[in-house]
Amino acid sequence: MIFADSFESGALNAWSAVVDQNGDLAVSSAAALVGGNGLAMSMNNSGSNTYLPFVVKSMLATVASKGSLPPAYLRDDSPQSEARYRARFYFDPNSIALNNGTTHRIFTARSASVDVVVLDFRRSNNTYQLRAGLRTDGGKTIFTGWYTLSDAPHAVEFDWQAATGAGANNGYLSLWLDSVLQQTRSGIDNDTLRIDEICLGPVTGISGTVNGAEYFDDFVSHRVNPIGP
Repeated sequence: MIFADSFESGALNAWSAVVDQNGDLAVSSAAALVGGNGLAMSMNNSGSNTYLPFVVKSMLATVASKGSLPPAYLRDDSPQSEARYRARFYFDPNSIALNNGTTHRIFTARSASVDVVVLDFRRSNNTYQLRAGLRTDGGKTIFTGWYTLSDAPHAVEFDWQAATGAGANNGYLSLWLDSVLQQTRSGIDNDTLRIDEICLGPVTGISGTVNGAEYFDDFVSHRVNPIGP
């Protein structure tokens, strides 16, 4: 175990930092995907989060003219230069309104300012989709394919490993959805990369046309062992 938070405490103080410029994060029973509480993440440019207690406001379509919205995410600094890292959390699109072709990042694992592992969420052909990606030593990000998500809670898990040495080229990233292995990208040259922080929530690429709130719950990270739902 590296870190875990099921949000049952009703607070966010287990996390190393809360990046929330407009007060857009809320622990809520309405967002519970496991247990009694979950995390709702939403944004608008007004900074108001008060019209309903414990229910995160919509990302109003009226902010479309203001371009991208600011990020809102939780950061965990528990990883300590990890050469292998596994994480699992629950994610529910919660009927969020996204324009077709709109993509934003809902998770990243970093080394300093470098994104080592990423999870991207989008809407395409009126379908929600998720993909994973990992960085190479050369600075390229190699992605899995896009995989369909229904408008319901899903267990998202990945297993990342750095290559064991220069020239070994045996790094990899595997992605599971609801305990079903979707894809593994292997044979990766990434021996110089490590993970020392992660960010959970809308990190970047959030269009001003988004309308709604996404739900997250029960985050767990390990160094080796599979986690599962």
